[in-house]
Amino acid sequence: MSTGDTPVQHQSKTSYDSDDSSSSRSVFNRSDFQTIPPQAINTQFNSIFSEEISSVVKAINYEQMHKSNSQIRFLEDKINNQNKTL
Repeated sequence: MSTGDTPVQHQSKTSYDSDDSSSSRSVFNRSDFQTIPPQAINTQFNSIFSEEISSVVKAINYEQMHKSNSQIRFLEDKINNQNKTL
């Protein structure tokens, strides 16, 4: 049996969540991170956002209505032309 196969029995357990950052073996220590203060919520966002959604929905509805109207007109013209030939 080689020395690489022998189990190591004297390993100490290392706590990576230790409060002492110098003993921590993790890549980042807690002292590396900055605490960012909470920011106030922008309450105007909701009103602006809802207005923009409303205008986008209106534009999409208008576009869909225009497309469907043009298709209806096309079909009406086609029917009228066929009726004239009969």
